[in-house]
Amino acid sequence: MRLALALGKLPGEIDGMPYADYLEFQEFYELEPFGLAVQDALSAHTISVMANLERDAKARPAPYLIKDFLLFAPAAEAPAEALVEGKTAAQWKLIFAAEALQAQQQRPL
Repeated sequence: MRLALALGKLPGEIDGMPYADYLEFQEFYELEPFGLAVQDALSAHTISVMANLERDAKARPAPYLIKDFLLFAPAAEAPAEALVEGKTAAQWKLIFAAEALQAQQQRPL
């Protein structure tokens, strides 16, 4: 779909493209990326430069970064899962399920 948008074509027209041309576009994309992520980074860079030109260094000593202005920032890494006695919540769930099953099996009928 991105290739179709970049070329101003319909997806069906891209489906009919020879495979060699498709591979050539993939190689070109590696050298010269295009699309929304690139446009977002370029805009964020411009805005960060403008913000840093107007920044009061006393009020905000650290400069603005490009990532501060990305609209479509990559997802942040998930925070580390909290451990209780060295075990995660999923591990405790398995332990409790195993104990409940064992207790159920030991009950007389």
